[in-house]
Amino acid sequence: MSSSLKTQADLQSFWKSLVIVMGEGYIDECSDGFVQCDSRANCINLPGWYHCECRDGYHDNGMFSPSGESCEDIDECGTGRHSCANDTICFNLDGGYDCRCPHGKNCTGDCIHDGKVKHNGQIWVLENDRCSVCSCQNGFVMCRRMVCDCENPTVDLFCCPECDPRLSSQCLHQNGETLYNSGDTWVQNCQQCRCLQGEVDCWPLPCPEVECEFSVLPENECCPRCVTDPCQADTIRNDITKTCLDEMNVVRFTGSSWIKHGTECTLCQCKIAHTENLSIIAEYCIGKRWPRGEECGIWNPATWIENLVNLTSNVTSRDIY
Repeated sequence: MSSSLKTQADLQSFWKSLVIVMGEGYIDECSDGFVQCDSRANCINLPGWYHCECRDGYHDNGMFSPSGESCEDIDECGTGRHSCANDTICFNLDGGYDCRCPHGKNCTGDCIHDGKVKHNGQIWVLENDRCSVCSCQNGFVMCRRMVCDCENPTVDLFCCPECDPRLSSQCLHQNGETLYNSGDTWVQNCQQCRCLQGEVDCWPLPCPEVECEFSVLPENECCPRCVTDPCQADTIRNDITKTCLDEMNVVRFTGSSWIKHGTECTLCQCKIAHTENLSIIAEYCIGKRWPRGEECGIWNPATWIENLVNLTSNVTSRDIY
């Protein structure tokens, strides 16, 4: 018998050679010892024929062989086909794998969720979704929507409005015109609102954190955006508790502005605990003169930006000509 079959004709010829007819019966090649499969394969007997099939933990990579000699070990650890808990280490074995504890003989089965340790068997509700519950099962976190058991007297009616024994009723929008059915949600004044059996419940709309120095809350929007120009930033959102000292040692709050002492055409602003000296805009310069006697002239945005000076300590000025 050939050790490998490469063509369809070889395969058909092989199956035919296995059929041993004895009246109306057949020979069980596996039980009678006619077949010797490789140690990594099992003999599978069928009416009129047999074959050697790779055992669990092995595969033939698509290379069929009559005796199962092509069966190779499956690396369950490398392919992720194991069921080891998160606090164990997977070690591949010939025909299987082993889950070993890195510290001691026993593993806790605890889970890590959102940077926090959850003990094996612990059940909790998501912080940002009160209608979803999670559990730690042998190192794995499994989350699902809350099951609405209306027979449970403690069921959360917010998540299961269908369990409310009261009659279903509608809610009126804050504008006094729109009607909502129980369970409907909408956004009003940057709040998420929901109709629950005739009662409206609202909570702040969550916003993603902005990782920047300056931010602004655009009109008709609910969440802040980053801006590069500190003068466009929202004063309140950018910590008005910080202060600056001007050239006269006067404390200035973040966001405040003043005309520099002894000048007519320099505007200073305090932003995020540092000072910016700005050439004052045209209407402040009309009829006034620069320190050396020149007229203030027409305000030029490009010149204004070029002469913006950021300070971290003393307030200074720069004349613009």
